[in-house]
Amino acid sequence: MARLPAEFEFVVDKLVFGGEGLGYFEGRPIFVVGVLPGERVLVVPARVSSKFAKARLLKVVEPSPIRIEPQESQYLSTSPWQIMPVTNQQQFKIDLVKEVFSKFASLPVPDVELTPSTTEWGYRNKMEFSFAVDEKNQLALAFHQRYSWKIFVIANKVSIAHPLINEVANKIIAELKGRDIPLSKLKNLLVRYSYYQNKCLAALYVTDEKFTPFNINLPELSGWLVVYSDPKSPIAKTTEILHQTGSAVLVEKVGDKLFQYGYESFFQINPPSFMLAASRMLELAQPHPQSLRALQSGGGEIAAAACGDLAMTSGDGVLVDLYAGAGIIGMLLADKYKQVVSVEFDPAGTLAAKANIKLNQLKNVELVGGRAEKEGLPSILSGADTVVVDPPREGLHQKVVEKIIEAKPKQLIYLSCNPATQARDWKLLSEKYQATHWELFDFYPQTPHVESLIVAVPRE
Repeated sequence: MARLPAEFEFVVDKLVFGGEGLGYFEGRPIFVVGVLPGERVLVVPARVSSKFAKARLLKVVEPSPIRIEPQESQYLSTSPWQIMPVTNQQQFKIDLVKEVFSKFASLPVPDVELTPSTTEWGYRNKMEFSFAVDEKNQLALAFHQRYSWKIFVIANKVSIAHPLINEVANKIIAELKGRDIPLSKLKNLLVRYSYYQNKCLAALYVTDEKFTPFNINLPELSGWLVVYSDPKSPIAKTTEILHQTGSAVLVEKVGDKLFQYGYESFFQINPPSFMLAASRMLELAQPHPQSLRALQSGGGEIAAAACGDLAMTSGDGVLVDLYAGAGIIGMLLADKYKQVVSVEFDPAGTLAAKANIKLNQLKNVELVGGRAEKEGLPSILSGADTVVVDPPREGLHQKVVEKIIEAKPKQLIYLSCNPATQARDWKLLSEKYQATHWELFDFYPQTPHVESLIVAVPRE
């Protein structure tokens, strides 16, 4: 194909899964973030291959009728769907998830309900900031542009972050400027928030192992860390903790249970909205499903509503929770089962799960540390009545899918932050399972991300 010009215009045909707009320039597919179907846009090439290109938005030449003004200048880096009303966002999410299930699972897909977030703004409990210098050559918080190492300097807040995160981050950057700490020594700033404690935990990542740490006294902080992170690594991960004041963990309440997690551990980004999904799982989880009904839709068997009356004996059966993380789902469902087996390979997640078992005084939860696909799954799954999986964006390991199919537990609950990989997995699982419930949850307003919950039982 011919070389792309330095700048060019094209018309966006549609949105694709992941939130990018897709259009064509001289026959080449062009993907760009921050656009809407039907818009004519001016872009600059960012990543170009022989088959397609990703571009950065310079200007919307002809806007869509549904376009609205974003709340912040760095929206393309943090929440690129600020450009449309939430009702439109939700419909796009439904349509795109149905499209990927039709494509990757090769199944006709019925309508699916989407449960909105409890709030549209200020919901995120975690933010990772980069650093830059602003137009006055002053140190500032920033985010990387998409498809680029260039950065956006932010003004004073991130609209999707909890307000206390913005407040703490601004106080920390003021402290850094007051101490004249050079940009060259700084890597990232991590700020996490607990709804239960109404406190933040902050970790400053530095690139100099001889950095002189300092304390910072803020009433909003439950813990403060200065962390050396190997500058050769592109991500901010702990090489050595240089300084710690207060706690390195946060505690969150979900439902009737408390969960603690470390500053680098995985935890749900939007706990109030996650509780909506947890409540649905609590409602549908059944140790011994008996009366089963999968709704039919054009030859496919993905149900859009809950199954009929299901028998349940309180405190009976065995639940296996794979990819358990800090153990949230398994522990929330623990009262319905005689035994819960939580499997988690991440050491930080395993430590958090151990602490959470003790914190909630759970006598029926057993923890297995190790990768789900390697920890003797046949024996773990052999006695399971219900299996819960909540994998990372990569989805289930194929061996896990195979072992679930072989074990054929009476019920499978699959919560996914990436419906595309869930659809891939469901194509295999649906050979032996039929879905009794499928629901989307909008944990991430102003972004293209959505959570998908499938509850399924073996085919009769």
